Amino acid sequence: MAPPPLISVVLTTSQDHLGALNEFKHLRSLSLPDESNLGMGYNPPWCGNAYFSDPGLADRLEKQRKEVLNRLMRGISTEVIMRESSTLREVIVGPPNGYPQTVWEKGKKGELYESKQIKHCQRTGKVLSSEDLHV
Repeated sequence: MAPPPLISVVLTTSQDHLGALNEFKHLRSLSLPDESNLGMGYNPPWCGNAYFSDPGLADRLEKQRKEVLNRLMRGISTEVIMRESSTLREVIVGPPNGYPQTVWEKGKKGELYESKQIKHCQRTGKVLSSEDLHV
C-alpha cells in the first residue's frame, strides 16, 4: 500500500533548494521560519535598545523585511508555483509561537500575495486573531 501524499512541508532555512519542492507532487502548503532565519540578509537587532539610538531603524528594517519576503515569494512563484504540475497554494512565514505569521496565497494569475496575518498565544500556540490583509 502506498503512503498518503505529502501535502505540507516545513523548511528550516532558505538554503533548502526551492526546486526540490517540485518533487512533492501533492504539496499544498509550505511553512518557512521567520524572516530573520531565512538566511537572506534580514538581521534585526536582538536588543530593543538599538532602536533608541537610531530613530529611523524601525522603518528601515520594516522596508528590508518586506524586500526579503517579496524576493522570496518571487522565487517561490518562479521556481515552484508557475510550474504546470504545481499544487502549492499557500506559503506561511513565521513560527506559531507568539510572533505573527504571514500567509501568502496563490492568486488567479499564479502570483503569491500576502493574504492574512495570524497571531498566536506565545504560551499555548492557540490562534488569538487572524486579520485579512487582501481585501
